[in-house]
Amino acid sequence: MIGDWTLILGEVLETHVDEDKADESKREGINVSKINPLIYCTEVHYYWDMGTFLGYGFNSGKESGKKLEKRRGRRMSEKNNAHSREMLSHPALSV
Repeated sequence: MIGDWTLILGEVLETHVDEDKADESKREGINVSKINPLIYCTEVHYYWDMGTFLGYGFNSGKESGKKLEKRRGRRMSEKNNAHSREMLSHPALSV
């Protein structure tokens, strides 16, 4: 621990992609639009997925959760943190 911050360093040793997301005709070898990665912009604290704004970081208010529920077509309990649940269920975060 360094003051109020914890620094964690790591190295990506291997990555995997489902066969239906692979595309050898592309330079990267994958079709990113099929992967639909979760993108977090640290400067402005926004979550995005391939051009679609998903919500605000550090703000899991009901309004953001309702927008995400409508977009994903799911109903979530108002007692639950809908925004956080949506972020955690994003394919980029699944194991």
